[in-house]
Amino acid sequence: MLACSVLGFLLWNFPPAKIFMGDVGSGFLGLMLGLFSLETSYDKPTMWICWLILLGVFIVDASLTLARRAYLGQKNLSGT
Repeated sequence: MLACSVLGFLLWNFPPAKIFMGDVGSGFLGLMLGLFSLETSYDKPTMWICWLILLGVFIVDASLTLARRAYLGQKNLSGT
């Protein structure tokens, strides 16, 4: 059900984007993917490596963005 709802969102989000997911939608997806990774790792302990690879792009992107903003002293998205 989660994949179908994300696919439906993706169809409406191709350029030019008609809808915006926002913080609530992205937070929910992150929480669900985190829960899926914990559940899978509980059943098969070696699966955490697969989830780390799959979610590594988002983890690195968010971490580098946060580090860059902290280094530059930025407090918001506009960079001021």
